Amino acid sequence: MNKNLTHTELKDHRHFDEINLNDFREETLKTQMSIYERFKSFLAKYKKDAKLHTKTWPENFKFEEIRLKRYRAGRGNFLDHVDVGSLDSAMRFLVLFVYLNDVEEGGGTEFPDLDLTISPECGTMILFPSTWTYLHRGNTPISNDKYILGSYLHYV
Repeated sequence: MNKNLTHTELKDHRHFDEINLNDFREETLKTQMSIYERFKSFLAKYKKDAKLHTKTWPENFKFEEIRLKRYRAGRGNFLDHVDVGSLDSAMRFLVLFVYLNDVEEGGGTEFPDLDLTISPECGTMILFPSTWTYLHRGNTPISNDKYILGSYLHYV
């Protein structure tokens, strides 16, 4: 896999359905705000667990719009990529995913350089830097469709 793919080329490596909740902002604003508050509650734990120095965490940040993604059983995936690959995405510094269902077989989020795969379990949140050091992929779910909520933290 070419690790130097441009953002345009990455579009051919994404095989999932996506809904941007901002497309339904009026109907989903209350839900989005509730989700953001839950995300915020995990950030303090993340900073502590990752042993981040206060000087390394931005004083101000914002969330990118929340996206709901469905990876279809037997065909949905997102091949090797990082989440900052262009000037447009350079404001991202942290990835947030929440698995919305269990997937018994396949569908893990894999970090090949770290020899780590996280299996989808309903309610599990994963947070990781969006930079080149965290190459990852969304593996094809086998047993059933996989659903995730995703967002990013941005520098402001």
